Amino acid sequence: MDLKDEIFAALQTAGFTEDEMVRLIDPIFLRDIERVLDGMKEIIDVGSWIITDKEPFVPPLLNNYKLHDRTLGNWLWDHTRLQLYRSKPQIDGGQVWGNRLMRWIKKRRKFNACVLDYLHRRPKRLPPSSWEWLRGNDHRTIFFPGTTYTNKQVYPCLRGLTLNQDGKLVPCHHRLDAKFGPDDAFALVAE
Repeated sequence: MDLKDEIFAALQTAGFTEDEMVRLIDPIFLRDIERVLDGMKEIIDVGSWIITDKEPFVPPLLNNYKLHDRTLGNWLWDHTRLQLYRSKPQIDGGQVWGNRLMRWIKKRRKFNACVLDYLHRRPKRLPPSSWEWLRGNDHRTIFFPGTTYTNKQVYPCLRGLTLNQDGKLVPCHHRLDAKFGPDDAFALVAE
């Protein structure tokens, strides 16, 4: 393995996306990194910005999408603003139709799939309370109702994040004309 392959493998291990890797090879960016290494510049953490009104990722099993909540715009990620919403019937152990849940939260600010994509790439940014909730049961899922999709049969769907058997955060989707149970939560913006 040559140096180029080692660097590529290290970037993949660190969780860099292909777009981020392409940005790393920009000559101006590389000169800035050299200045940091020489002690002439300093890196300051300014947080993580999420562009919530861009086109979200569309998984192969889903077709079109509709962004319902673009109100966040360019949003500085603050994990304390993530609120997991479950309706009273869900909290009591019951199930609720997805379309009914969407009506109940209609006036609330909702996180959309751009935030889901961000958290999927950077799972450490998910709040500790959300991790605890997800680990509480094998099939718990956090859905992002600010974006709806249609599947191949043209049923409306929501995308979500759940834990796989290895404890890693993985994306999933669920039809809105189906029931959401006590192990399903919606990601809303805490007011």
